[in-house]
Parts: sequence; structure tokens; C-alpha cells
Amino acid sequence: MCIRDSRGIVKERFDDLLQVPVPAIEFHPRAGRARRADRETCFLAFSEQTQAAFRQYVAHLCQILDIPKRNIPDKDRFFHMSVWNSFDGDPFRSIGDITQNDFGWLC
Repeated sequence: MCIRDSRGIVKERFDDLLQVPVPAIEFHPRAGRARRADRETCFLAFSEQTQAAFRQYVAHLCQILDIPKRNIPDKDRFFHMSVWNSFDGDPFRSIGDITQNDFGWLC
């Protein structure tokens, strides 16, 4: 099952999901800028400790939803918050696959 196919299970197990505490969020002290061929996004990546906590959080949610581990985000991808993009802030046009390599471009 892929994450997109889990909507029915989310409804069934919603109360269980609410019982999982959301980790506190701390951000990396410097903003990053991701660049791809046709777009740019400025982002705040979660701190290293928060990255680890959110990986465990997502793994726990996936376990509750019976989502296989292979569908959990890759370890080289960063949890982050986009704060600007080159498409006037269109939330569907920000770069989502932020990695360590994107810290070469600081905002």
C-alpha cells in the first residue's frame, strides 16, 4: 500500500494517530536555498535532532497505518519548512526533496 491509498485506514485509526505525540521542532540556524532547473525555494530545515525525532514519529505513524518502511522518506531527504519560492509562493511549486546538498545555497 502506498501512502496515498491509506485514507480509509487513517479514518479508521484516527484516534490512535492522535495519541502519538508530535516532536518539538527546532530549526537549523541557517536558511537554505534549493535550486532546480526551473525553480528555487528558500527553506528552514529541521535541526539534526529534530530530523531524527521526526523520522521516528513518521515511522510510528506508518506502523499504525500498516505502511511499509520502504515508503518512509529517504534518510538523505530533510524535513523542512519552505518559506519562499520563485513562483510567487505557490505551495504546489516549492521544491519538496530538500537534501544536504541544498545547504550550499544559503538565502
